Amino acid sequence: MAAITSPNWLSALPDGTQMGPLPASVSQRYTDLYHKFGDGWRITDATSLFDYAPGTSTSSFTVPTWPPQNGDCTLPRVTPAQPASLEVAERACRPVKGNNAHSDCVFDVMVTGNTGFATTYVAGGQVIAGGGTTGGTTNPPSTGKLAVFLDLGAGIPQGTFSNAFNTGFSFNAGLEYLFNSYASIEGIFGYHHFPAKMSGNVDVYQFSTNAKIYLATPQHQFRPFINGGIGDYTFNPGGSKFGANVGAGILYQLTSRFGLQASYNFHNVNTPVNATRFSTLQGGIRFLF
Repeated sequence: MAAITSPNWLSALPDGTQMGPLPASVSQRYTDLYHKFGDGWRITDATSLFDYAPGTSTSSFTVPTWPPQNGDCTLPRVTPAQPASLEVAERACRPVKGNNAHSDCVFDVMVTGNTGFATTYVAGGQVIAGGGTTGGTTNPPSTGKLAVFLDLGAGIPQGTFSNAFNTGFSFNAGLEYLFNSYASIEGIFGYHHFPAKMSGNVDVYQFSTNAKIYLATPQHQFRPFINGGIGDYTFNPGGSKFGANVGAGILYQLTSRFGLQASYNFHNVNTPVNATRFSTLQGGIRFLF
């Protein structure tokens, strides 16, 4: 808690007095550490940051004889902890997930004999994981507001559009702005290539704005979402038409910032005679700033 300068074996006292080298006598070490050093740094009524009930003070919570120099290191009128067996600790800590958390729980229960430690570990895991008991292995959520994403997959013609074109390549890239843990808005550039069944392939360029709703908080690794929006769909050959899309997907957060996502969207474009309909099935990456 403070710098220890050579040749001292402890940090200095509040008045700057140095404690000097480690005494050769064990008895002198005890006196220096628990009386001279301990009492030197002990808080007083004037320095304590706590409030005390009438008739009490810092001395009410001080046991000057502890720890004893010889004999059992026990507090007056307090029953020492009785260790538990490994079997008892394992049984109590069975609900605790995560290798580290489970091992720590078993150790604490064995040393203290208090099976209530298992309840504390389970509750702590639920707070960290947002409802699970991962033992602290889940990364904490990031507070970033912007994310970029890149998705690749297939464009699948629907309705009358499927009579003339085959399933082709589909690509989406965009920028996402998060309003909060659940809602965001996306700017999307999409490229969808559809090979012709007879002749004349067609390319569709998508420029749209989508709203997205996440169905789970960032504390969860798996975050299902729904999305939809409107925008311009430019056909080559052809021209620009107004269109809309709606879909759903899931985001898998590998870290607090980097994740994998998969989605399905249905597109309806207002083209003459018959609306052009197709769907996209894509997977990709997402990075939160």
